[in-house]
Amino acid sequence: LLELLIVLAVIGIAATFAIPNLSNFTTSRVAEKDLAIIRSLIDYAKTTSFSKSKTMVLVQTNNSIKISELRSNDPTQCLGSVDDDKEYTKPKILKSTVTAKHDNKANVTGSYSQSTSRMCFKRDNTSTGGGFEVKYGHNIYRIEVWATGFYDITRKIKGTFKEYN
Repeated sequence: LLELLIVLAVIGIAATFAIPNLSNFTTSRVAEKDLAIIRSLIDYAKTTSFSKSKTMVLVQTNNSIKISELRSNDPTQCLGSVDDDKEYTKPKILKSTVTAKHDNKANVTGSYSQSTSRMCFKRDNTSTGGGFEVKYGHNIYRIEVWATGFYDITRKIKGTFKEYN
């Protein structure tokens, strides 16, 4: 009986350390999954805009992002009517809170505060730039997209953003 009580005590002590770490791991996984979805949509928009010679538009509304194709053939345009993309016909719903560094007119702003936004990828492999911030629990990730179409991903660790692969 004494051995059984000791084993239960050891299991209880181990659980007090393991459960918070497991909880943090699962919240981190949700944020990373949403980050991967946004990253794949950006990559898809970049390659599709070049292959179709069309401007592809990422339209973000709160926690959903949809890919569309701009109807205009003018490579300088980003605003205007859009058609649904053939591959991604429905918006991707994310569990994380997503805010953008660009507004719904594709203008880059100074902070990640926009809950609705529009980012365009043009047929010459450039973009309107901006970025997305993904928050879930204490996990915060940022995707900074430059006008060249390239992007960088960072993660907030102990108050500062550090490069994330």
